[in-house]
Amino acid sequence: MNKLTSVTIPNNVTGIGGGAFDGCNNLETVSLGNSLESIGPKAFNGCERIIDIYCYAERVPTVQSSTFDGVSRKAYLWVPANRLRNYETHEIWGEFLVQPMAAEDVNTNTVAVVPDYNTAKIIWTVVENADSYNITITDKDGKTVCTLVFDSNGLLQSIAFGAPSRNNAPEQTQYTGFRFEVSGLEEGTAYDYTIVAKDVASQTLQTFNGSFKTLGGADAVADINVNAASHKIFRDGQLFILRDGKTYTVQGQEVK
Repeated sequence: MNKLTSVTIPNNVTGIGGGAFDGCNNLETVSLGNSLESIGPKAFNGCERIIDIYCYAERVPTVQSSTFDGVSRKAYLWVPANRLRNYETHEIWGEFLVQPMAAEDVNTNTVAVVPDYNTAKIIWTVVENADSYNITITDKDGKTVCTLVFDSNGLLQSIAFGAPSRNNAPEQTQYTGFRFEVSGLEEGTAYDYTIVAKDVASQTLQTFNGSFKTLGGADAVADINVNAASHKIFRDGQLFILRDGKTYTVQGQEVK
């Protein structure tokens, strides 16, 4: 149990007993199914490394004052977008950094990944007639790091991590794509990604493939010729290079 880095509670589970994950001090990611109704005392006691909690229950589960003893309140709590306010105002759940489980609408006609040190923003375009978008991230050995499924409106339906459906959906907006940030990645590490858009019958409409590398290490800026006329700046927590009046990412791409 102490070696657990992630745990997924299935959708058919309605309760988590007291002390269920007590002392799992390597636990970083928790995914709670949509049928969960209650979590007992000290269920996650001492799980100080938790950084993301995904709770799919639309009815806020009952928890005790000691359920999350030792869990940092700087951890992100991801919840159904249409129940955001219910979690935010809850006495205990509301202590976390509550975020909606939805991709951000953006205008784009391409697919891209913007990596940071331990995170990566994945950007993809809307595909006509798509009912879902399935995203898979794998490491250099081909091992699955995480899989995500979004509906046609960019709402996160499920997420699953490797070791280390919605009614009355609103009409599609005028935006042409989505953006979602994946956390828990390793610094200076190469990853591959696959995005598969499927129709309502789960038939593949379009597939996007690519690779990216998270920031970290001296090689992050190795391909940029930083001379006397260049210097580095940090903006919004990211490193950029200023040269000849233009701004570049550490991957050498110009920022407009």
